[in-house]
Amino acid sequence: MNEQVGAAFEAFREPSPPLPPCGGSATILTAMGRMTPASPHNPAWRHAIRPGRPGGSDTAAQRRPSALSPRRMQPLATLPLFLPLEGRRAIVVGGSEAAAWKAELLSAAGARVAVLSPEPCAEMEALAAGPPGGTLRLERRRWSGSDFEGAALAVAAAEDESEAGAVFAAARARGVPVNVIDRPAFCTFQFGAIVNRSPLVVGISTDGAAPVLGQAVRSRIEALL
Repeated sequence: MNEQVGAAFEAFREPSPPLPPCGGSATILTAMGRMTPASPHNPAWRHAIRPGRPGGSDTAAQRRPSALSPRRMQPLATLPLFLPLEGRRAIVVGGSEAAAWKAELLSAAGARVAVLSPEPCAEMEALAAGPPGGTLRLERRRWSGSDFEGAALAVAAAEDESEAGAVFAAARARGVPVNVIDRPAFCTFQFGAIVNRSPLVVGISTDGAAPVLGQAVRSRIEALL
């Protein structure tokens, strides 16, 4: 695994090939999760072109998988998903700067964010005064299990492992996906690095194996877009 990560990191230090001269740009997700500019010279190009697009094929025969075709998808460490949160309720437990960043992210996605913290930090106070998208309400109190009822998801910045476990159990008991910041054992989902060119949003994850590589990938995509 370390050799694969090292090879991928070295590959990202090399200059990117030029974009194809067509009426738009395309990218390809490789087995290592690397997004590379699509090119007719890239062997994966023919699989990346979607039917109905320039250079693509609309015939059913060409779209049908062949029994002799190689497997196109390698095993995934995690499944990347994109969750619509417009108008949905999200819970943030804690008032630290780390919690503020997650609250800002949820608000930017349109969620109705409830922050539960007796003593929110100055950054959280400022965020509540001007959220980037959905509403953000500060509730200056400790959380309770009933707070998670009907929530789309929950995020917590726990002070210790005991609180992390309590938040995790309370959310799970109500069927709410939960992420306790920097405590993977108490997470049912992860946040990856993000490139935001909304409505184009790119998520990047190395499943914790190579965060430096993830940041390098994000930088390259940001430069590309």
